[in-house]
Amino acid sequence: MTATTTAENAPLIPRDALFGNPTRAGGQISPDGKWISWLAPSNGVLNVWLAPADDLDNAKVMTKATERPIRQYFWAPDSQSLLYIQDKGGDENFLLYGINVETGVETTLTDFENTRVMVVGGSDRIKDKILIGLNNRNPQYHDVYMLDLNTGELTELIENNSYAGFVADDNLDVRLALRPNAEGGMDFFKVVDNAVEEEPFGSTGLEDSLTTNPAGFTTDGKTLYWLDSRGRNTAALTAMDVETGETRVIAENDKADISGSIRDQETGEVEAYSVYYLKNEWVA
Repeated sequence: MTATTTAENAPLIPRDALFGNPTRAGGQISPDGKWISWLAPSNGVLNVWLAPADDLDNAKVMTKATERPIRQYFWAPDSQSLLYIQDKGGDENFLLYGINVETGVETTLTDFENTRVMVVGGSDRIKDKILIGLNNRNPQYHDVYMLDLNTGELTELIENNSYAGFVADDNLDVRLALRPNAEGGMDFFKVVDNAVEEEPFGSTGLEDSLTTNPAGFTTDGKTLYWLDSRGRNTAALTAMDVETGETRVIAENDKADISGSIRDQETGEVEAYSVYYLKNEWVA
């Protein structure tokens, strides 16, 4: 007879191995290439760390979270500050904070009560501003604002009373609005001069709602990329001429969705795409 290992004899996997903090995660390079940042524990809580790109041993913790881990952060386009999103004590009111890389001074950029911020867009061409959404007027919907990262000034662009999200181009012009429809999918609307058109130019049903999304504009704003599963078994990477609506397939795979892309920094054109079947693979 062959002995069978029972559950009682099997070694337990330590809980920390499954649910504990990563050693390092979320590595990013600053837009100017001088710094490398990542998430790592400080006193047992995930915080943002920073080091010169040529001296990773000279790292320092930049944030001071002691209770709730920081999980969302990104670089300001001018590389002068690190931006992160955090709530207070689990209240799920996520605000946006900025930390000056040189001085370490922290600023609350959206100092509102009962508010959740979302990032709408940023640009390598406009380095001192980003687009954000704030639901401090109506908790159901996020109004779109231009945020000056140097002064903290907020300029309202769109008062939103029905849309779930927005897409901006490289000039920080809002170009698309997204709204859930009765079929369980999403309707897509063009936005011109911060006014949303009344009729959608495209839609998805329930079956494509999780696998069809706009994937950004080229720098000149003339081409809109999509990850699009409409009329196919897997999501393809497509390019749509914004003026004519003509669409061409850039890449597709019979076994798995196209899951991401790498874009040329100057033109915004796709240079490579990824497919995740058995493992994530990049194709140029």
